Amino acid sequence: MLRPAAAFVDAYLDLINKSQEAIKGGHPPHPYIELLRKVDPTWIQVCLKARELARTIAGEFLKRYMLKGKDEATINQTVERFMKEGELLSHGRIIRYTKAQEYGLNIEVVPKGTPLDNALWELHVRSDNYVQSRGFAKYMVCRSGGLNVQVQKRVI
Repeated sequence: MLRPAAAFVDAYLDLINKSQEAIKGGHPPHPYIELLRKVDPTWIQVCLKARELARTIAGEFLKRYMLKGKDEATINQTVERFMKEGELLSHGRIIRYTKAQEYGLNIEVVPKGTPLDNALWELHVRSDNYVQSRGFAKYMVCRSGGLNVQVQKRVI
């Protein structure tokens, strides 16, 4: 099961907060501390860095393409809106064009059933099949080929 980096960070912070609340309230923090001992702090650092990398890549691509010519504050605001969208129980789910337009992106809707729509759908299906059959977390397609992001099982 794949989980977003934010889920690990949020769970870690939640355990820290609950243990601090227990101590302040005069209750034993042991259940939370025991769970915290099972968490690798370096993994939390990896998750935080992955999220920062996502912010950086998104900002660079938006600046170069969809938000070309926009000021840095607008670009950063758009990136944060997409990051927040991923945190709100929708990580990995489609963001519809109306939401993308609302976030300030210049979206051109491809009519359903057109040759371009069919080609894009085929690319989506083939990419999804490729990712699923090989156990990748992500696959990014670009002009020079693709980039595989692999998944490794962690035993805790």
